[in-house]
Amino acid sequence: MPNDFDKIFKENFEQLLPHLLRKVLGLELPRLEDLKDKIQVTVEREMDNLKKAVHDDPRLDYGLHWEIQSADEDMRHRNLLYYALFVQKYSLPLKQIVIYVGNEKPKKVQQNGLELEGLRLEYQVVNLREIPQDLFLSSDVPEDVVLAILGDFGSEQPEKVIRQILQHLFKLIGRVPRLEKYQRQLQTLSRLRKLEAQTKKEISAMPIQYNISSSRFGLALLPCAGLTTPQ
Repeated sequence: MPNDFDKIFKENFEQLLPHLLRKVLGLELPRLEDLKDKIQVTVEREMDNLKKAVHDDPRLDYGLHWEIQSADEDMRHRNLLYYALFVQKYSLPLKQIVIYVGNEKPKKVQQNGLELEGLRLEYQVVNLREIPQDLFLSSDVPEDVVLAILGDFGSEQPEKVIRQILQHLFKLIGRVPRLEKYQRQLQTLSRLRKLEAQTKKEISAMPIQYNISSSRFGLALLPCAGLTTPQ
């Protein structure tokens, strides 16, 4: 996955993941802890997006590993390797989740089971395109709201959904420097849905203007009629 997408998902998904899995998979996550050690998968690649689910009873603890996948690829053998390396290092079971964010209809990535002689691997696949955008758009967390661009729009036109995302972000954030951050994220993620042109247009049409000045704050909000800035 390109670095710009990967950076956004790393920033946003860790906060979103418990909410997403509870809503979509009915999975109640206990307390999550970082696993400080890196697992080297190949010379070039490390196993990222890895947490330890900690329970009051340590016998219930397990690892949680999620992969963000934008291409329709068969993930079974890669996840088998991840599982084996994790168990070798931590002696814990591992729950694996593939979160598909691509635009093409998934076929290969939906294959979530592998059976070999004496071995059976199964993991969960979440296709964000099948999740109603309202699940994200109704959130009060900006990181959730931005991900509505990857959800199921239903009968809504993309331009309307993008406009709703931007309006809700402004309502939640208001302050220009922070708002710009999420606008940039939205524009980057919109490429996964081939909606970058529409997103740029809707951002430009927002009833606020940025005044780039030489002041130490750098940005100033110019008020427009009918728009109030949230405090």
